[in-house]
Amino acid sequence: MADYQDFAGELEQEVLSEIAEGFFGARKKLEAMIESLWFVVEKLKATQNKFSAAAAELNRLLLDGALAPEFYACLGVDPLLPPFGQNGPQRPGRINVPLALTRAGRYSKLVLGSYETLQDLAHEYMHGRHYDDPTHKGRKKLTVHYLQVVELWKAVSARIQVVNRDLAPSAILQYVKKFDAETEEKEGIAGCPMPAGQGGLDKDLGFAAIEFESLGLREAPELPRPDKVAGEIKAFCRRACKTHGPEIEALIKSLRARDVKAGRP
Repeated sequence: MADYQDFAGELEQEVLSEIAEGFFGARKKLEAMIESLWFVVEKLKATQNKFSAAAAELNRLLLDGALAPEFYACLGVDPLLPPFGQNGPQRPGRINVPLALTRAGRYSKLVLGSYETLQDLAHEYMHGRHYDDPTHKGRKKLTVHYLQVVELWKAVSARIQVVNRDLAPSAILQYVKKFDAETEEKEGIAGCPMPAGQGGLDKDLGFAAIEFESLGLREAPELPRPDKVAGEIKAFCRRACKTHGPEIEALIKSLRARDVKAGRP
């Protein structure tokens, strides 16, 4: 009998250890997933900030957004981008006024150059950029990007639901109590066994859902490559110079003054 009791006790301890390991192990893995999600979100925000700054610079060239709807419409883009540039971070001195024979030529080069920067950053933000892996010669890696973060967020959210549902603390405690027959019997006589899933235990120890909006990321529109829309951009700039000539001339003069102040020819 003693041997049987010893064996039963050892088996009970082994089962309880496995339960604890599964419960705390699953929570630890989920915590690591959540930490990884926030880590890549912060990395992506650096690219988002660059993209927003580029959008703000182009918005400035589009007469502080007055011409933005017409500009994006001529590219076949739903004009959702301008809000990225409104009140966005500006980097004075970054835009150089190019040489050209006419106002329309100068303005076209300004807008096209700014758009090239914006399109490049938009693609990097949404799809990532390949770069050489410093640890493996000849291998390429991809920078953190929006679509990747969306998939990681979905995986973390799904895992939170599974852990909260299948590994609720109250359910685990209720199961563990089955190994303590005396306590279970007393609770049964008193008519007060703890209902699984009720009370504040699960709420206090459960993982809160992560709303995507809380990540602070915004989807960027797909912008056509500059070489595909160069003709449309130049035509737009010619029209703009005819209808908004004085404003564009004042803009170019202000950029030139900024160049001189920055010490550029």
